[in-house]
Amino acid sequence: METLIFPAINLAALLGILAFYLRKPLADFVSSRHVTVRSEIQASHDALADAKARSAEISARLVGMGAELNSLREQARQDGEKSKDEILGAARRLSLMIVSDAKASTSAMQTEFREALGRDLAAMALARAEVRLRDRLTGEDHARIRQEFSTLVEKTQ
Repeated sequence: METLIFPAINLAALLGILAFYLRKPLADFVSSRHVTVRSEIQASHDALADAKARSAEISARLVGMGAELNSLREQARQDGEKSKDEILGAARRLSLMIVSDAKASTSAMQTEFREALGRDLAAMALARAEVRLRDRLTGEDHARIRQEFSTLVEKTQ
């Protein structure tokens, strides 16, 4: 045991000297570390509060965007309905114009066809009458027709 007394005294002296000289720097280190950790914790709390505020702001914006998006959808639907009505109205007007033009063209074509048919019918009737007259007229009929024509011409002069 005697052998342990001197080293124990040396150890106690070393620890006493170290405590005397290192107490202030160790206390300053612990104090500064305490301040640093506290400021970092406060900064974390501030950052968390700021993040929560931003999150709430973004959530509010998202809710507003949802409402705005619904409003835009409704506006687009109304514009589509309006465009559809305008297109249908224009199509109806165009179809009425087409029907009116078709009726006018049909009427004009009917008139033209009737006139052409009348001319063709008259020409055919004359041609047929001419053929019948040639076939049925005799020499006496020719003489009589000449005589009547001459009499008519003399009366008109």
